[in-house]
Amino acid sequence: MRLTKLRLTKLAVGMTCVAMLFATVAAASTAPGSSKQVSTLVTASMHITSLTATTSAELPGAPNDFSWAHYPSLGGSASSHCLTATSCVYGDVKAKKTVVLFGDSHALMWLPAIVPAVTAHKEKLVVLWANLCPASSVEFYDPKQDDPAHCDAWRFTMIGIINKLAPSLVIIAERTDQVASGPDAFFNNAQWQVGLTKTIRELKKRTTKVAVIESAVSFGSIVPQCLAANPSSVQKCSEIAPKPSGGLLQQAQINAARATGSLLVRSSWWLCAKKACSPVIGNFIVVIDAGHISFSYAKYLSGVMGSALKRDL
Repeated sequence: MRLTKLRLTKLAVGMTCVAMLFATVAAASTAPGSSKQVSTLVTASMHITSLTATTSAELPGAPNDFSWAHYPSLGGSASSHCLTATSCVYGDVKAKKTVVLFGDSHALMWLPAIVPAVTAHKEKLVVLWANLCPASSVEFYDPKQDDPAHCDAWRFTMIGIINKLAPSLVIIAERTDQVASGPDAFFNNAQWQVGLTKTIRELKKRTTKVAVIESAVSFGSIVPQCLAANPSSVQKCSEIAPKPSGGLLQQAQINAARATGSLLVRSSWWLCAKKACSPVIGNFIVVIDAGHISFSYAKYLSGVMGSALKRDL
């Protein structure tokens, strides 16, 4: 009985500390989190059982909490793309030094974390993206497209634009989870590594560095819907922490960055504890669907993103 009471007491104290931590974050939700703050919140996130008043209030708007709702030039939906060097420009737009963010919607989701870092270094940020098209030189299978090689043409054009811009840094981010290589097959780490390495080598020059943002966790459900159905059982919507050798193809990114001497931004620890990834971190709903980071949480990560990119900015 004494042991049970002791455990209950420790649990109560622990949950009180977690609640106090979340209250502190809520009070300063517009401020970027430090490395220590992010790490602490991610570790504590696995103990979240119920939505708070704050997250409950955020839930209805969570599916729309994405970059294009906050940056008008992005066009407002997944059907809008940034296809020229002047379509989507942020940071210090008059700066001589240019940084390029290149990829699909999984590049776009990091925009709130990257803009402050580029702005702080008084550089210009050019975004080049197209929905579903990876920056890596892979020809994926898409039965909805009449021309399965349409992304090859897009990528060729974008690389030409980037090389003409001669940026100081190109940041690559893209979806890697369950990208089809054929009607019944997905890309593996070895295949993706070849494609990513090829793209990096076409971009990396003496005056142009390349950074790759590690693939973000993919949840097994539409997170806002899952949370709405499980407001008192938040961890039912959690996901097992990905392994580098798994379907997210993180090992491909590690190997390609290493082979080309490029920077790899290890984003996993911003999203996942050792064994699992919570759909709620602090008072932030982490993703808007099954895999796109929310604008609110990405903005909170701008401090750690800036630190990660500092070497090459």
